[in-house]
Amino acid sequence: MNQAYVIVTSQAVDISAVKVPATMDDNYFARPADAEEGDILAAGTGKKATVVSEGRKKDQEAVDTQVLAAIKKVPQLDGYVKARFSLKKGVKPHEIKF
Repeated sequence: MNQAYVIVTSQAVDISAVKVPATMDDNYFARPADAEEGDILAAGTGKKATVVSEGRKKDQEAVDTQVLAAIKKVPQLDGYVKARFSLKKGVKPHEIKF
């Protein structure tokens, strides 16, 4: 995720109980050998769309379910994560403490 869209917080979530599939290693997240460099969102460039396999979808859902369960254990954090957030002109994100 781009750092421009991330707000630093001191809140901690215990994810020690989250079980990550053994197949998730560096190779799992590596770019496919046939992937082209450039803007992946550019329309009409003739590049083929990336297709996500059913196995990856199941892995993502399994991890997401566990992480969301850990978030719900922390009081009010579920609402905090879902809330819209924006900065006003002159507010410096690096000076904000949550």
